[in-house]
Amino acid sequence: MRVNIYGVGRSGTKALHLWTAYVLAQEFGVVWLGYEPFRYRHRRLTLSDSGWQLHRRMPLLISQDTAVPSDSPRFWRDLSNHPVGVAKFIRANGRINLINSIMQPDLSVLVVRDLYEVLASIAVRTWGLVENDYEWGRICGEAQDIYPFLKEEGCLRPTTDKLLRSAVHWFTMNKYALDNLEGTAVMEYSHLQRISALLEGLGIQSPAPPISDPIFRGDNIHKDYPLQDLPLPEASDHTANRGAHRILVWISRLVDRWAPAHPRTTAVHPVFPEVRHESVGTLCTLNTSPCRDMGGAAPTTPVARVTVERNSLLDEMSSRVRSSLNQALQREEASSNQSRARAREAQ
Repeated sequence: MRVNIYGVGRSGTKALHLWTAYVLAQEFGVVWLGYEPFRYRHRRLTLSDSGWQLHRRMPLLISQDTAVPSDSPRFWRDLSNHPVGVAKFIRANGRINLINSIMQPDLSVLVVRDLYEVLASIAVRTWGLVENDYEWGRICGEAQDIYPFLKEEGCLRPTTDKLLRSAVHWFTMNKYALDNLEGTAVMEYSHLQRISALLEGLGIQSPAPPISDPIFRGDNIHKDYPLQDLPLPEASDHTANRGAHRILVWISRLVDRWAPAHPRTTAVHPVFPEVRHESVGTLCTLNTSPCRDMGGAAPTTPVARVTVERNSLLDEMSSRVRSSLNQALQREEASSNQSRARAREAQ
């Protein structure tokens, strides 16, 4: 049983990831977690050089006719070769169909949260959905032909406006995903509990606290409760010595730059160039300790709440994504009705 979860940042994907992993670990005993594999190799936020290289070399918005590589790199095998796993992506809304065609999940879910709610959450933090100027340039370059109104509105320009860049990212990634989905369930942030019904449809009915329970607070995905890591030979190598790891990465980049190229013995698809491999993911099981202060119900520092002022540009972005969201939900409902009708006919 493998599940892929997609969404932009601040959309509730952490809580959904943790709850789903908890249920699968409860059902099967263990679960393989892939946490933001384009950025991290471990749920403890150990940086992934191979994942980041792959992210930087792949288009953000992959068209429907992009060929699927015949031999997937080991990066993808790490995420999908365990029979029970959950992978969560916030840098892949424009790549959902291609990733799913490689990983072949039993369930794929896209979470969409209201634009103003996302921006309000971003406003009180020191970071935005776009990590740096390079990533902003990539978004502008790929979005300008697909969504010309963004260019007409003057959005696709050099800027340090965190909320504008985050709004454009939110619109581009959600709009593209919703308009191109194939076989991925869509849920709104306000309906995250729908994941329970989706898993039940696949025969997973393990009892678990509701997703609103404090133990599924998003940050707990990085802690030892309610999940704990199972030891692997390589599980702590880079975590224990991150500084040495970064030095090795820097040296490897210099070697890659100046060393003579070696002939390849296998064909590599241009969208997935060869990258230096690091294992991606964490094998976890339930932590049955009754000590909930290991991260489950611990008090948190209150986060200021703000309201982002409405304007015509943000309203237009929100309206267009809402239209695509409604259409995606209608297609999903129609498909479900057809499946039920075929099941009745077969009886």
